[in-house]
Amino acid sequence: MKTKVINGINYMEKNEVIFFNNIISNLDYSEWNIPAIQDNDYFLLKIYGSVAESVEEKGYERPDLILIKDKKVVSAVEVFKVDGTKNIKESQNDKEYFTFVENDERKAVISGGNNYSSQDFEYSFSLTSYIKKFKDTFNDHYDKIIEYKKNLCNLGYSGDIGFVIVDSFYNPVTFNDGVPFNPLCVNELLEFMRGKSNIHYFIFYQNSGNQPNVIFLKNNHESIQYVYDKFVKVDNTTIFSNPKTKHVRMGLTVNLKLDDKIEYTVITNDSKEGKEDEKKDLS
Repeated sequence: MKTKVINGINYMEKNEVIFFNNIISNLDYSEWNIPAIQDNDYFLLKIYGSVAESVEEKGYERPDLILIKDKKVVSAVEVFKVDGTKNIKESQNDKEYFTFVENDERKAVISGGNNYSSQDFEYSFSLTSYIKKFKDTFNDHYDKIIEYKKNLCNLGYSGDIGFVIVDSFYNPVTFNDGVPFNPLCVNELLEFMRGKSNIHYFIFYQNSGNQPNVIFLKNNHESIQYVYDKFVKVDNTTIFSNPKTKHVRMGLTVNLKLDDKIEYTVITNDSKEGKEDEKKDLS
């Protein structure tokens, strides 16, 4: 039975192998978004059902992963995150969010006692900043392509290399009354990626409520052109809805007997329109 993990960003921050094997490889075929139908055969051959192994554990720093299928290396991938705010290495949104949580916790300590608080945090998003950050981060990894190939050759592999590009937001940016934003909505980025011929495919990952949105696209003229023609596009006149996440803190002080039970509520970092709270019985 496959285990669904909602927030893949947390997994990625811990370990790219865990992220790939628990999120990417864990998706059923029907849960993948493959806009260009001609990409299906390649996807089924190289990606679907593969298992990631760390290149670092084999003595090399990059790329991040090799993909194994039928006991053979079928591909290699580099994983990185793109943040749509200020152009810094660490995610500005993450920094702002954790400052927000820290301040909330500090207030709780001062107030003391049994208490419960729930606050919404809205991430900032800028299309101009996103495009710049996307290109800068992409190029930073693409510039190491010679090193990727050399290291992979030493491991006995000389085939295709892909990029796994992760949206840094805990919930998706939307436009046009709920359409999820992703890099394929930006013509400038499609043209940019099409020119990076040493990368053979892209996997785009976004948190999206109860299930991630994962897109597979080969980097060739036919597939990029299909997306260029079919996807809804955005520009600087587009009005975006910034993603929100909920921070919940609960303080509880109670004396228990051996046969007492505690019922508590778990609320994840879903959006306001996310799934209902899950109640659990702790005995």
